[in-house]
Amino acid sequence: MKILHSENGQIVITGDESLLAKIEGENLNEISVDDIRVDADELSKLFEIACARKTVETIGRYSLLKEKYLATYSA
Repeated sequence: MKILHSENGQIVITGDESLLAKIEGENLNEISVDDIRVDADELSKLFEIACARKTVETIGRYSLLKEKYLATYSA
């Protein structure tokens, strides 16, 4: 996973496509990331956990925090 910052203030996260493909079409409504601080360190930790465990829950938590991270820090 790489976090890239473009000149126009947008953030792009790459290198997680194959991981996220594993949960395409899954229902993530029961998964919450409300208890996790939205920052790059926490996102990186969740990515590592998701890569190791490869469960819908761990990948889903990473995916949801990624969405929150992009919404919070992208211009």
